[in-house]
Amino acid sequence: MNELEIMKEQLELMKEKLNSQAIINNRLLRSSIRERLSWTKRYTYVEIFLLLPFIYFMYAGLTYQIGLSWWLYAYTVFMCTACVGLDFWINNIYISRRDYQNKNLLMLGKKIARQKQLRWNSLLFGMILFFPWFCWLGYELHNHIPANEWTGIFIGLIVGTVIGLVIGLVILLRMQRTNENLLDEINDIEDEGEMVE
Repeated sequence: MNELEIMKEQLELMKEKLNSQAIINNRLLRSSIRERLSWTKRYTYVEIFLLLPFIYFMYAGLTYQIGLSWWLYAYTVFMCTACVGLDFWINNIYISRRDYQNKNLLMLGKKIARQKQLRWNSLLFGMILFFPWFCWLGYELHNHIPANEWTGIFIGLIVGTVIGLVIGLVILLRMQRTNENLLDEINDIEDEGEMVE
């Protein structure tokens, strides 16, 4: 009987150690998730404090200097602000500090997967706003730029647009890859049976 009690005690001790290890893995993973998603949060602050003011002032100067429509300027400001605001919500608010602390890893994983989908939806929303803007800008430039300068301006507009789209797509794909890697880690923990609250 004494040996049976000793074995029970050892089994309980082993369970406590395994639970302790699972909790440590869980906490490390939560910390890793928060840290690895932090660059996406910082990126949105760059958009807000550098990119948006640059666009506001640059397009205001361009509108004034060339004589473009102020309605186009207003649409440009709306489009850029809406897209950056959506980025901010997806990357900074949708998954909050409370989510890292209070949600179990399975629920956190679902939010990370949903965040990926929201980014694709945001890209679609941005493209829906972008194409009318691009056509409108081309039309305005065509009406306000002398014919002998139009070809160079048009080529510059196309090249600048392609470069901007490529940079935006690279950043988006990096964000999506970060989420995908985190989902893989969460699934590994889940497969090991360590999905602890």
